[in-house]
Amino acid sequence: MAMENARPNFSIIDEFRRLQVLADLQLLDTDPEPVFDNLTNLARRITGAPIALLSLVDSERQWFKARCGLDVAETSRDVAFCSHAIQNPHMMIVEDARRDPRFSDNPLVIGDPNIVFYAGVPLVVRGNDENEFAPIGTICVIDHVVRSLTVDQREALIELANIAMSLIEGRRLASQAVKQTERHRQLTHRLVYEQRKFEQAERMAGIGSWRLNLADESISWSPQVYAIHGLPVSEAPPLGAAYDFYPVHAREVVQKSVEHTIRTGQPFDFETDFLTAQAKLRRVRSMGELEVSDGKLVAVFGVVQDVTDRYQAEQILRRSAYSDTLTKLPNRAALNEELETRIAIAQSGGVGLAVLLIDLDGFKAVNDGQGHLAGDELLQAIARRFASPNYKDCFVARLGGDEFIVIPNLASDVPALETYARQIMYDLSIPITTGECEAKISGTIGIAILQAGDSRSDMLRRADQALYAAKNSQRGTARIYGSRRVIHPYDFTIRKTG
Repeated sequence: MAMENARPNFSIIDEFRRLQVLADLQLLDTDPEPVFDNLTNLARRITGAPIALLSLVDSERQWFKARCGLDVAETSRDVAFCSHAIQNPHMMIVEDARRDPRFSDNPLVIGDPNIVFYAGVPLVVRGNDENEFAPIGTICVIDHVVRSLTVDQREALIELANIAMSLIEGRRLASQAVKQTERHRQLTHRLVYEQRKFEQAERMAGIGSWRLNLADESISWSPQVYAIHGLPVSEAPPLGAAYDFYPVHAREVVQKSVEHTIRTGQPFDFETDFLTAQAKLRRVRSMGELEVSDGKLVAVFGVVQDVTDRYQAEQILRRSAYSDTLTKLPNRAALNEELETRIAIAQSGGVGLAVLLIDLDGFKAVNDGQGHLAGDELLQAIARRFASPNYKDCFVARLGGDEFIVIPNLASDVPALETYARQIMYDLSIPITTGECEAKISGTIGIAILQAGDSRSDMLRRADQALYAAKNSQRGTARIYGSRRVIHPYDFTIRKTG
């Protein structure tokens, strides 16, 4: 694949040097971080695998910087699939570990966590030599059944690995920049040449250094900080004006971070929105720590990096993971997250909640008789109907195939739910033009109302059972779980919308 060919093509370097590169990154045995947890969450959602890991392969173990679906934080390297994956720059896929002689007797295969499927992309970072690349670990997904990945899933997993490598590389550069900034302050008169090299590195990495003098609150910026602000190199603005480059919602975070460091001596590290002098919205990451001389607080110094490109790439991946490609409606992953959130709110606040599971009657006939293109047009037309004002107070998602789900924001009592069901059945009954043909379908609906102690799967299971009961009664009708009453479509009128 094109993405795989674009990845660093490393040769197997000396193991001692590889381990030194890994150690220098200072990632092993560190606390969990949302930015890495988000990558494994996305990997799991995109591939549908129950387990996703960001692993770092140490000398005797593999340790997980981020993990989803697995309780243990590390395993012996002797049994690590990732130890094999880092031997090659391309993705390693094992569709059935039980039949692979490398892993068939592996305790992680024959015992917990019962690995059957594995797909891992090596994380390759720059070593001490400019032309040397070291594979330090992988981002991988694991399943308990024989399976494979689609081309899109493979490309997405490679993209996630590329983002992880960028994050790790950015952290390495940022950490180096902080140390270089302090050294530069102390040795300016002797290291003019080193200063020039440092400024070149700043431009290359998009990282600038800054210093806040606590005595008079004056600020000094490196040239790259001016570039990030969209300003020519000149006298730095006063502290208050510097804060004004952050939107209102971000300014408090920045101010409190600096004040907390001054008060406690603890470093800060945050990422937030930022406005340039030209009012362009960007994303920056800033790190800072306290400078102490002879026991006195002297300054706060640190670095700032423009991370807009990486942030936007993450947002695109997140949107693709939560959106149905055909209809642009939220997909099953988005539904799962939305329903989990709503259940938690409902159970803590004592409010009602209900789901309406919809199955299109007659869709298969259109799909088979007029072709898949007509079927796609029909699904897109249904999605547009769900975008009408009738559903402005609802969360609507496509689960896949010809199944949709509606979660009203406010309605959870039986009369209101019957009204919603009738509205949906009416809207679905209006003929739809696909190509040169007119398709007439209907929708059968199963409704489940939240009960005490319900989980997401409980609600969806009951909605599915109600849907099955409605189909057995009469297609194009609705049933509420636990009720024998059959809800029929509107006969003459349509519910009015405000």
